[in-house]
Amino acid sequence: IIESGGDLTLRNITMKFNELTVNSGGRLKIENSKNSIIHNDNFTISGTTYINNTAHYMNGSSDGEVGIKVTSTGSLYIINNSNITNGASVDGGNASAHFFFWVESGANFSMNDSHLSECGFNGSENEKGLFIQTDKVSIINNTIANNYIGIYFDSSDNNTIANNTISNSSYGIYLYSSGSPPNHIYNN
Repeated sequence: IIESGGDLTLRNITMKFNELTVNSGGRLKIENSKNSIIHNDNFTISGTTYINNTAHYMNGSSDGEVGIKVTSTGSLYIINNSNITNGASVDGGNASAHFFFWVESGANFSMNDSHLSECGFNGSENEKGLFIQTDKVSIINNTIANNYIGIYFDSSDNNTIANNTISNSSYGIYLYSSGSPPNHIYNN
């Protein structure tokens, strides 16, 4: 747990986490850790988290057992060739288990120049893929593949989604009650 006022930077590491929580007012930076961060339980972000050039493996044994939740007070910034996927390549990981990724209303979120795969499944709405309920999101120049739904926007406005490759998902970009002010979606 990263407590309020806590500030932790991890570089060039391989690490396994059970539950990982960044509390409101806390800050976590994970950088240059391509060989990998393994999550065997949920990753909850209520403070600020930066993921830079890092691989995260969400290693559940069944759909939805593990996931990422950015709460209404949280900020998550994913950049620079980071990769977030399931635990298929983890020793003992389950290739068929998909994780949830939920960004709540009020949160800050951006994902640029990175990869997201094996996210979402046929569960509740917030489990169907990268599920976004906040405004002013930036998702630019990413590869998003093999998700139940690539990106699912629910009551989310004024977002920029550009220059992404989205493939092998039921829907690439799904908008529900979203678009006022308009979303900027192009070259995907």
